[in-house]
Amino acid sequence: DGISFDIEVLNKDTEKVLHLLSDILVNPIFREEELEKEKQVVRRELHANRDNPAFSVGKLALIKTFEGHPLSNHPDGSEEIVDLASTSKLEVYYKRLLTPNRAGIITAGGLSHSDIEKLAKKYFGEWEDGNEIEEGMQKLEPNTNIKYFFEKRDIHSTHLVFNFITAGAD
Repeated sequence: DGISFDIEVLNKDTEKVLHLLSDILVNPIFREEELEKEKQVVRRELHANRDNPAFSVGKLALIKTFEGHPLSNHPDGSEEIVDLASTSKLEVYYKRLLTPNRAGIITAGGLSHSDIEKLAKKYFGEWEDGNEIEEGMQKLEPNTNIKYFFEKRDIHSTHLVFNFITAGAD
């Protein structure tokens, strides 16, 4: 499994966005009232998707294609799974899995590699590594020859992607 934050921003606003994202990732706050609001949003989305044929066929395709395997579970989950979410579970999940040693920053856009590297060090340089891959988690071996992915283009925006290697939620 994995989590990805996909952000497109004007070049001039990249530092502001990285500052905000670093605050969210390095200093997360898990509020019960915010979680309850989000659970209501997800429940409404699940209800709306029941009437959407494209969603239904996609869900059925996963179930039938991967029957008996964890990949048969649709990423949207179910109301029962949503009800199980709690701030304490989210905090444990975060501390275990959303750590810099499981993260990758990928950029494409109008900023130079050196600019992105300086910003990444400025906003994420003090972020402490988490636990090593835990027993029972599939260990993915990254390409150790490449420490970053970067593509410079003559455009006015930068596209940032933060990827985390994670395990499924309990």
